[in-house]
Amino acid sequence: MTVIEPRASTHGTPYVYALENFVQALVFGAKHDDFDFDISTVDGKLVVSECYPGALERVYAGKGCSVYAVAGDGFERGRTGWDSELVSERATAVVSETRVDDLLKALRENAEVELVVYRDEPEYRRFVANHVVDRMIRFGVLDEGENGCYADRDERFLTHYKGLVEALKRAISGELL
Repeated sequence: MTVIEPRASTHGTPYVYALENFVQALVFGAKHDDFDFDISTVDGKLVVSECYPGALERVYAGKGCSVYAVAGDGFERGRTGWDSELVSERATAVVSETRVDDLLKALRENAEVELVVYRDEPEYRRFVANHVVDRMIRFGVLDEGENGCYADRDERFLTHYKGLVEALKRAISGELL
């Protein structure tokens, strides 16, 4: 690849997305979303916490990616709500490529990231529930579309978040008022 073209993502505007940190780029080297992990920074260290058992293996094990270095000109911070994310509305030339064959292995071997495995403990479950419920409401996963609601079609909701889905559906139905 010699040029990265802007593409529309969850922000709606076609952007070329970039990060200044290689490890952060690795975390986004495989398709996942906020229902797989809570991703945060604690004391300057990237922390990736599983939202359900086996999420790290499901998303990263055996998956490869390329991390492309690009020139920094034309990128802006603060346009997406995540301070680490830089975006450009223009096509961007690739300066170099680093190939990673197994993302999980690369992440486990990198001291700049902490991978937190799901724990079936009350405090951790509360942490995950707060994160998942916030995202379910924010992203409208219970909203009815022409194919029903997203939560009724995604195996993670059917397997790991079924109780949350049922409780939220009941709460937003108005019957609890």
